[in-house]
Amino acid sequence: LLSFIYSQMNVALLAVQLLFVFIIVVLILHQYGDWQRQHFLVSFSTVVAWFLAFVIVFMLPLDVVLTFHRLCDNREIIVNNDTNRSFVPADGNCQSSDIDLPDNVLPILWRFVYWTSQLLTWIILPIMQSYSNAGEFTALGKLKRALINNALYYGTYLIVFAFLLLYAVSKGHYLNAGNLKTICIAASNTWGLFWLVLLLGYGLVEVPRNTWLNSKPGYTLMKLYFKLGKLMVERNDAEETVKELCQQAYLLSLQNENCSVRYPMLKVILEKFPTSMVRAVEKKAPQTIAQSDKQSSEKMLILFHKQVIKSLQDYNRTNAQYDAAMANAIYLEDVEKNQQSPDTQSLIVQNQNPLIGVICHPTIRWYFDCHLKRYLLIVLSVFCCIMSVFIVWSEMTFSNVNPPLSLAALFVHMAAGDKNYMFIEMFSITTISYMCICAYYTVFRLKVYRYYHLDSHHHTDENSLLFSAILLCRLTPPLCLNFLGIIHMDMHVTKDLNLQTETAYTKLMGHLDVIEPISSWFNIYFPMAIILLCIFTFFRLGSRLLHFLGFEQFIVDDDITADLVVNGKAMVLAERNQRKRQVDRQSRDQFWKSKLGNRNLSTQRFDRSRASNQIHNINSSGIFSNDRQCIIELEELPENTIDDERSRFDFNMANYGTPQPASTRIFEDL
Repeated sequence: LLSFIYSQMNVALLAVQLLFVFIIVVLILHQYGDWQRQHFLVSFSTVVAWFLAFVIVFMLPLDVVLTFHRLCDNREIIVNNDTNRSFVPADGNCQSSDIDLPDNVLPILWRFVYWTSQLLTWIILPIMQSYSNAGEFTALGKLKRALINNALYYGTYLIVFAFLLLYAVSKGHYLNAGNLKTICIAASNTWGLFWLVLLLGYGLVEVPRNTWLNSKPGYTLMKLYFKLGKLMVERNDAEETVKELCQQAYLLSLQNENCSVRYPMLKVILEKFPTSMVRAVEKKAPQTIAQSDKQSSEKMLILFHKQVIKSLQDYNRTNAQYDAAMANAIYLEDVEKNQQSPDTQSLIVQNQNPLIGVICHPTIRWYFDCHLKRYLLIVLSVFCCIMSVFIVWSEMTFSNVNPPLSLAALFVHMAAGDKNYMFIEMFSITTISYMCICAYYTVFRLKVYRYYHLDSHHHTDENSLLFSAILLCRLTPPLCLNFLGIIHMDMHVTKDLNLQTETAYTKLMGHLDVIEPISSWFNIYFPMAIILLCIFTFFRLGSRLLHFLGFEQFIVDDDITADLVVNGKAMVLAERNQRKRQVDRQSRDQFWKSKLGNRNLSTQRFDRSRASNQIHNINSSGIFSNDRQCIIELEELPENTIDDERSRFDFNMANYGTPQPASTRIFEDL
């Protein structure tokens, strides 16, 4: 009974951990997505896909710990030394892990995670992505278009799979269910590991370097100026394209106004444009247009609708990136100015979260932004550099088992020998998380994926959210299998028959296998490819090549870069002046509103006083005895009220920086 209660408590603790992971996923999606604007199915599918990927990252270390604990219970434990690896009897004192689950819990969890993630990444999410980009005007039409697009897409994979089957048959393999599953897993691992070589080779260098460069406000500010110069060009091009499409859609709506079939379609297209843009087009366009002999067909409107969707996605993406870069540039300029200011409360945080403003005192915020943040980024960059070197070395040496040269394998097995399961779990979470950061950081930096971008502050579009969900589900399993390989927990990598117990994750999802034609040289060329790409990235050869081909890259001491930096700095100055004028205008409007409100109040007082005198103070000549007194009050009261209001306004606005309104010539500032 006690054993049953203890096992149920451990299952409940596992459920609490899964709930914690789910809360993290929801908070991250809230930061990037917009629950009110995006479709419910998009939000739900993205949450499920991200949750499954995060579950793999956070639950795999627990699986590793429980595997070592089972090895200890079997009175066999791996001991690492400088020369060999052997099994020795355990001392029988196996330290219990934090969660000692029943044997069937993790296999059930991994089975649910695996099949659900595969269903999402290969069927549901691609169909939803094609559905959101389809130009048809009905739900059934969008669904048909999505199925057709994915049928063509997966037809390529079926052709590749057919070649693999022919190769397996030619080598004498019998095609049963087990072999087909092995071929599918090997093909999936080959695809995932090929992308991991590219992604990790770039991210393991760029993540530490960008963290180090972000600790230098001057360099980061220059790069933001350069980025703003490029984004302004892209933004203008996207805006012009959207305006032309909006004008074309409006003219088509006028042309087909009497058509009961095409006019509702054109109304759907017009509703996708910003309201202000449609109104501007309506003012400039003619009210009537001659009917054309060549009527627009439904197929043409579908293609036009699809073009509008893509153009609006590009327009919203460039606007979101431009606004974020502008806010960061103004913020860094404020930091640069306030670093030389003795006033510890003069920092104007442009992109500060209101909750942070309530929790953090302005002085604490000033010290953090101006001084502490820089040193924290330096420490973080050093940590990232150590982790990158650590992972690159482990990737290069994971195939060498006797003696073990992989640092990750040495650390994990030494901790297992000391029964330090907490260290194994924390080390595994840190390593897997850092590998995921490096891989996914690279994805949204590639130019081939320039239409997918995760923008914070609820600016990410549905297409990018679905793409990120697909990518997380596809890349996380092979990345975690790669992690099990570098810590020597995969028998197919280490060829170590002494490892009698494997993780539940490996038993269900397979090993770090690739297709047979390249399996013989995979352990040699996979590490070499990663180190070559790291060297290629370290010397910025890719950026220099793109710059040579005419694609603007941030290259120091370059004329094109200098011109874009100057343009970006001018745009920041113009934006700052525009914001200042807007604040001044609001302050001036508030002042005149208060002033006119007090004048109306005094007039109402006079009217009430005059009505009272009209009833009670009528003399024999018919003249109001208090007329002169009331007129004097009317002349004096507004001036006193205005003076009092002006003094209060001056007192409230003195620390804000707005010029005080003068008593005469009040319209000089206009």
